Amino acid sequence: MRGHVPRASRTAQDLARYGAMVREPLDVQHFTSSTPHGLDLLRTGSTSDLHPTEYDTLSALVERSHAISLIDAGSGRTPVALTRAAEIADRMVVTGLPTAVQRMPLVLDWLRTIGRADLAASAMAILMPESDEQMRARLRATFPHVLAMPHDPHLAQGGVVDPALVSVPVKDILLEIAAVLL
Repeated sequence: MRGHVPRASRTAQDLARYGAMVREPLDVQHFTSSTPHGLDLLRTGSTSDLHPTEYDTLSALVERSHAISLIDAGSGRTPVALTRAAEIADRMVVTGLPTAVQRMPLVLDWLRTIGRADLAASAMAILMPESDEQMRARLRATFPHVLAMPHDPHLAQGGVVDPALVSVPVKDILLEIAAVLL
């Protein structure tokens, strides 16, 4: 399959736009970049958000080609896009710095409001470094799964996580996250 956009700059919007050209599950890889560990990344454009119908197209295409897909629906997304991401999600992971502990349960309230009480009931909260037991206890009152991510120099750099570069405690937490989600 040949796209009209150079592979390095392809985005989720391009995949949604050219989705009709995707004939085989492997065709989706023409729109992704891959990490050395086999993680395929599909990035969104920097200035535009996905339209709800684009989420439908992307969801169908990615589900055909990948057993697991993750959507980063974090800050900067429009309420419409966040709602659509939640509507198609199978699981929800809410991450935050210790300063966000009071706001994190609001995500569960919002999920219930949009009719996704099932996601709220199985959601996982992951606190970033510097959280204490009191913060985790506060989240355990509302989240069924709460984990604290230890500080790690590789994670602190931001960007794509390379499992080979994280510390053993972080690898252990990543395995625990995977076990809960799968």
